[in-house]
Amino acid sequence: KFKTPTIDSTVKWTLYNNFYETSKTFILKYGKGMHTIIPKRVLSCQEQIELRNLLNKEIVLNKNEEESGKGERLTPPPHTT
Repeated sequence: KFKTPTIDSTVKWTLYNNFYETSKTFILKYGKGMHTIIPKRVLSCQEQIELRNLLNKEIVLNKNEEESGKGERLTPPPHTT
C-alpha cells in the first residue's frame, strides 16, 4: 500500500519479479525496465530491516529468469563517476 495526501495505491506483490538494494534505495523491478524506488531516508533502521525481510519473502523471482540461469537477486548497477 502506498499512500500520500494525493495518492492512494495498492500493488500486489506478484507485480514484482526482482529487487535490489543500494546504499540509498530499495529498487523493486517489474516489467521491462520498470521500477519502484523506495528511498531509505524515509525509513528507520528497523523499518529497513523489516522491508528487506519482506522483499526476500514476497518477491518471487520471475520463472523466466530462473529458467535462463539468472535466478538470483539482482545486484545494483555499478556506480559511474
